Amino acid sequence: MHARRTWLLGALGIIGLATAGAVALWPGTPAPTTPPNVLVVLWDTVRADRMSLYGHERATTPALEAFAEQALVFDQATAPGTWTLPTHATMLTGLYPTTHGARAGYRWLDHHHRTLPEILGDAGYDTFWFSSNLIAGPLTNLTQGVATLRTTYPRKGERGPQVEAAKRATLGKLLPDDASNELGPAFAGSADDHWPKAAFKDAAPVIVEGFLRWLDRRDDSSAPFFAYLNLMEAHTPRVPSRSARQRLLDDDTLALGLATDVSLRAENEFMIGQRDYTEAELEAIRGVYDAALLDLDDATAELFDALTQRGVLDDTLVVLVSDHGEHLGEHQRFEHRWSIHQQLLHVPLVVRLPGARRTGRVSRRVSTADVFSTVLDVVGIAEPLGTQTRTLLASDEGPATVFAQLLDPYASQLRNVAEVYGDLGDYAQLLRTYCAVFEDSHKVVHASDGATQLFDLATDPGEHTDRAAEQPDRVKRLLGALSAWEQQLPVYDPAQRIGRDRRGKAGGQDRSELQMLQALGYVGDDDDDDYSRTHCSPSTNAEHSHE
Repeated sequence: MHARRTWLLGALGIIGLATAGAVALWPGTPAPTTPPNVLVVLWDTVRADRMSLYGHERATTPALEAFAEQALVFDQATAPGTWTLPTHATMLTGLYPTTHGARAGYRWLDHHHRTLPEILGDAGYDTFWFSSNLIAGPLTNLTQGVATLRTTYPRKGERGPQVEAAKRATLGKLLPDDASNELGPAFAGSADDHWPKAAFKDAAPVIVEGFLRWLDRRDDSSAPFFAYLNLMEAHTPRVPSRSARQRLLDDDTLALGLATDVSLRAENEFMIGQRDYTEAELEAIRGVYDAALLDLDDATAELFDALTQRGVLDDTLVVLVSDHGEHLGEHQRFEHRWSIHQQLLHVPLVVRLPGARRTGRVSRRVSTADVFSTVLDVVGIAEPLGTQTRTLLASDEGPATVFAQLLDPYASQLRNVAEVYGDLGDYAQLLRTYCAVFEDSHKVVHASDGATQLFDLATDPGEHTDRAAEQPDRVKRLLGALSAWEQQLPVYDPAQRIGRDRRGKAGGQDRSELQMLQALGYVGDDDDDDYSRTHCSPSTNAEHSHE
């Protein structure tokens, strides 16, 4: 049984918040003398600009907007990477990809890293994890330190009741005339053996119900809990409910969304120039994505209402965040591993402190990497030595610059499609690695082929106009800041791997796991384990190579 520990959290100082609106601070509210619960709700693959909470014209997140009135809403939250494994690893360890080493060629977080569940579990927390994403699970060791682990997909041949419930939940949302993706009953494209691959993913209500059941039945209800819930409705293949489609879309857009092929193969064909979509089709694709967000919003509303009814919410730190966004045709891209554009980096971040002690909108740019330090700050645990993040609740304005990395894309996925069409010429620009540095509204992007761009996101949020030639001094200064930041990051050393850590290669998964990963676009046969790409700024790659 966990021992209930009494911690003096102390009064949290007034945050120096640069806000878009008024910020309501409750400095007179006493801090709790017992550690709060921690709940991380991960809206997988959600970009901020499609949420009505962040100004989208469709009402995609009405329930979250109501909840956010008692929370801090970070308007410019930036993911540290562009896909599930490296961003999760960063939020769980407080280390950036250069240091923690979890990436496409090595899909594993090494055991020697200390994760949030591990740290909180050692401090007496009851730890719970429920995920619908294979990558955000034991397959990659992100769940290290979790006491109670559940998934909506089968693991090692085991099919618990939640797996069948997840399948029923997804089946129940499919519409007979859906021809848009591999799961659709009317899909006519090239996809074999649909159900073993992705039938588990649209399971937000199942995960909410499972978490609440665990909460009500756990052995020691006096112990604080840490819970992580991964909700995957926004990830491909998307199958939003009829209700969500009808609430957001007109009849023509709804019908076109069901008819437009956005299977994994079709998306890749578009990216390599072998398929076109009309503007109406692209808008319909985006409408389907919006409907998926509304399904997420509905399920999350049920979760927060249930916690309120149980009297648990005010004793809980709630962090709602996404790991990355998603391209929906912008910049000739789909998915989330082929660029470092804002569609992938600008994500939601909503933090409700215990007792809703602080509320308001925060306009300064922050990194979601700082979720790690923020959780430890609120519960009163010192950060491990070497942590590279900082609390979002710091009393100062925070760093002048924010950074993001894409150290290795999935090369094999596009190569496999290209082979079908023969000679496509040079599509190497899709296989570049990237890093980005932000200063206020300015963003400098540096690619592995030497291309450097500058965007002013205040006037050009879609990143259509490169200003690098107009402002060379700014580019030079920000590239210098990027280089200095990367140089001070300890570099991951593959020699540190021991024992099971070596299963991180694709060959470590069994056949059913590989099928499910392929259905989600996560795996190929020849993704390499090249750790020469530990940095991406102009002056760091060569000097930090392990080769």
